[in-house]
This record gives sequence, C-alpha cells and structure tokens, in this order.
Amino acid sequence: NLHLEGVSKLFYSGPMFRYERPQRGRLRQFLQFGIEAIGSESCTTDAEAILLAHDALEGLGVRGQVKLYINSLGSSDDRERYNEKLAAYLEPYRHDLSADSRERLERGSVLRILDSKAAADQSICQDAPKITDALSSTSAQRFARVCEILDTAGCEYHIDSRLARGLDYYTHTIFEFVTSHSSAQNAVLAGGRESSAAIGPHAAVLVVRQKNEFNTMLESAALEAARALRRSGISASVQYEGEIKKQLPNAVKTGARAAVVIGEDELLAGRFAIKNLVTAEQVSVSGSDLVGTIR
Repeated sequence: NLHLEGVSKLFYSGPMFRYERPQRGRLRQFLQFGIEAIGSESCTTDAEAILLAHDALEGLGVRGQVKLYINSLGSSDDRERYNEKLAAYLEPYRHDLSADSRERLERGSVLRILDSKAAADQSICQDAPKITDALSSTSAQRFARVCEILDTAGCEYHIDSRLARGLDYYTHTIFEFVTSHSSAQNAVLAGGRESSAAIGPHAAVLVVRQKNEFNTMLESAALEAARALRRSGISASVQYEGEIKKQLPNAVKTGARAAVVIGEDELLAGRFAIKNLVTAEQVSVSGSDLVGTIR
C-alpha cells in the first residue's frame, strides 16, 4: 500500500460477507481482491485501473474468455438529471416491472433497475434514455479521454450505455469484465470511480512532466512503461498530478528504488530518464532497455 501527499493507493484481499440476502449465483461469504486510489481526480487513473484489471486477467490466461464493458455515469449533477429522465420513462411501466424494480422505482434507486436481470425489466429498459446523452460537456470529454487511453493501449472494450452499477457512490467511469458463460452473475471483475481506483506497492515510480500539449501522449507513454515493468514482475506506479519538484520526493517516500521520468524531450527522443533514488545517479535509456535497467 502507498500513501503520498494527497493520494493514497491501496490494495486489499480477504474474506467478505454480504449483509443483504445474496442474489442468485452469489454466496453470503466470498473472497475478494481489490484496489483503490483515494485522492486522485485524474481520469487517467480510471483508465490505469481498467488496464491493470485487463493485464491481471491476461496474466491468468482468461482475458480471451471475457469482454470489457465500460460506461460513464457522469458527475453527481449529470446523474441527478438522468435519474429524473429515467424515472419519468419507467413510471408508465411501473406495474410491468419486477417486484424488486418496482421497489427501486419507489425509493428512487432507478439506476439499479438497469442492472436487473429480470427478462421483463431488460425488455422495458431496452429503449430507456441513455445516460451518455445526459452527460455535461466536461463529463463527456473526460469519458472520451478514458476511451482514448484504452484505444492507445490496444485494450478492446464495448461502451454499454445501460451499464449502471447503480450504487450511489459511483460517478464517472465504471467497468465490468463479463464472461460469456451462462450464469446469473457473469461479471468476473468490475469497478468504477468512487474516489477512484489504482494499484499497490512498487519498485519504480514513473513521473510524468506535463502542463503542455503533450499531456495525453505523455500519460499514455507512462502507462505503457508501467505495464511493461509489471509484466516483467516489477511493481510500478504512475504519478500524473503535481509538479516534478514534488513528485520526486514523493517517489522517495514510497520506498521505490528508481524514478522513471517522462517529459517532452524524452517522448520526442523515444527514451526514458531513470533516476536511482538510492545513489541519485541518472541515466537515459531507450524503451527496449527500460526493464533491464530497472531490474
């Protein structure tokens, strides 16, 4: 687990217990592994969490057996507007909905109706308003950036405007990796932005120099470098926010052995600056030499 100034990156693993009655296909007690990043507002952190999940499933040899679905719930204001539109759409079908969905409509938890597995509910929701049509321009741009990062990383996904994960604490990016196997519960890995999500302990910290027109390319390059390190068994974190004079001291606080600095000059040259956080020695290496140098 990692605690930096303003950002905490955590992971957890262990037995969990459901308070409510378990749905079909779920157990009262289950094992869960999860990751969190608290304090990061960057949409790049959202994309990184999805890519981390993608790479984990790939490492387990099951990525080809699941599909990734993503959506955006927008800001709390976007969501409130959409709740009103969805409730107005569902009201005429109140008596055709399942008992659970009628109860959700009554108490205002209309987004959860989109999650319903009941055939009648799914049929009714087929023509429901799309939440993506209710997004503000800022939220839409944010979601477009997440999609751009996934595209650049070669991560295949499908936008599902009915994907809701209707719990009240979700905003903006949500995702599910779903198996094609017939099952009442076919989501094998899922999550979304609460405060956010991210990664665990690491040996290298990638520091991104930004604040210019190269931002998007720098972020993508940093993510790809982190993924390459992780695939080689080297834990890595990415710092997107803040000035470099604060990022490097933060990297030292994590206990990392090295900081990989990526800026405009490095991007144009196709190289990385690696600073040894123990000896303070710094070298410039090509992308192909990154893993070997850090190792």
